[in-house]
Amino acid sequence: MSNDKGEILKNNAKKCSHCGSTSTLPIAHGLMSDEVHQENAKDRKWVWGGCVIHVGGDTDHCNDCGKSFGGDFTSEEKLQAESFDEESFLERRKKLLNVIDEYLDEEKDGEMYAAALHEAEGDEVEADHIYFGLYMQSIDKYLFEEYDEKLYDKALSEASGDEKEAEKIYLRLCKS
Repeated sequence: MSNDKGEILKNNAKKCSHCGSTSTLPIAHGLMSDEVHQENAKDRKWVWGGCVIHVGGDTDHCNDCGKSFGGDFTSEEKLQAESFDEESFLERRKKLLNVIDEYLDEEKDGEMYAAALHEAEGDEVEADHIYFGLYMQSIDKYLFEEYDEKLYDKALSEASGDEKEAEKIYLRLCKS
């Protein structure tokens, strides 16, 4: 048996799940110096997979077809399920911007501001901060719960079909 590391790696090469080739290399991860990369470039014993190790990520790379393989597909599916959902993000962002617009445009709720002013012991700057917190608490339902379709339909009806106005009315209805 050979003691040559290259020979050992060659004998332990995995079969590519994409094309069936055994001309494969393990994937190495981590922060590596330029010297390490240059040394590997001479006799290519591994393929660099980047600094970040992904749970369930691929473990080997095929020299023939250029694809990586060997990952845990269950974990990969789990990662995709937990990944960023742009549509939800944009919807939540839209809601938050509506709330901020409403906060800036409407007059302060007298009862809520009085409570904030009392808590701030008359300090108006502090009362404004407290009022904002109370306001945000009052619109929790609007920001974090699914749309109440009946309530939204009511808002849309009041707004005569104007969706932007309906959002403002819906926010007001959620606060009450």
